Amino acid sequence: MTQGARIGRADADSFCESTLAGGTHTNCFSNAGALYGYADRGDLYMIKTLPGDFLLVDASGFFRLYYSIRDLNGPPLIEGAGAPVVAEVAYRGDSLPPDAGYFIRCGFLNSLARIRLQLRVSDLLTNSFPAAGSNPGPQGPQAGSGRVSYPPGPHFNSRGDVGPPDPQNGCGMVAAPPANNADPDVSQLEMVDLAYRLFTGVFNKLTGCIPDKAELLVASGEGRVFTVFGNGVLDGALLCEDTGASSLLRIVAVRQGMRGRGTGGRLVSDWVTRSLAAGKRVMRVWTAEDNHSAIRLYERFGFKRDGLKSAVLIKFS
Repeated sequence: MTQGARIGRADADSFCESTLAGGTHTNCFSNAGALYGYADRGDLYMIKTLPGDFLLVDASGFFRLYYSIRDLNGPPLIEGAGAPVVAEVAYRGDSLPPDAGYFIRCGFLNSLARIRLQLRVSDLLTNSFPAAGSNPGPQGPQAGSGRVSYPPGPHFNSRGDVGPPDPQNGCGMVAAPPANNADPDVSQLEMVDLAYRLFTGVFNKLTGCIPDKAELLVASGEGRVFTVFGNGVLDGALLCEDTGASSLLRIVAVRQGMRGRGTGGRLVSDWVTRSLAAGKRVMRVWTAEDNHSAIRLYERFGFKRDGLKSAVLIKFS
């Protein structure tokens, strides 16, 4: 698999249009706009083969692979790209889909299994939860999400930990304190640098969906980065992505020594309340199938498995 030819926005448009064709296997479900930043920076490459078209995103030390395959029985992609290549294949059921089989035949290793959980506003209404508060808080590079009352299932104690209901509260809940995105001693650029270092220190860059600093800076300006600081130290950070009426938790990390103290719960609560206040109808998160503590946390917030899984496939040479 050679690195391919560098492409621009027009070729990205063409590739995404090809993924919509009947009989095509693909893992690219975003519109081309999501790829424009890579194209503008010269980090987008195209490989055209008999089986189909393959798009490589240069992710600083490895490539993310998107594909539009017409013939899974075609010749395998066997040449080296000069760096690890990561392809994620989503599917339902207990067996890997044919797409994954094609890449395994090409020398990719099945390295990680993920599951998706989601929380729908319709589920909250069906369960007669109170409506979200009307104070979404200030927006901006370091703005918090305000003290929006949180409608779903978990209950919070005064430290922001998930805990039992408060009998003194009319709805049986204690409002979670918002994540602190407005530390007066930390600039936006410093916050982005700290969040990036936290993400790269906690997650494997090949499987962790880690954003680069440019992505984080844009997301921070759009109010999509949530942080918790303690005494000037970044205890935790979360990045979400918004698409239409949905919001995806892209990555969340808590530093060693602060885990199990409610930091992750505060970040997830802040993301959910901000999403509800912004009118999102569904919130989603992917997590490793064997990350039982994370799954329990999301389930306490009312998230449920929706049956979608993914296999993270990696070719190392």
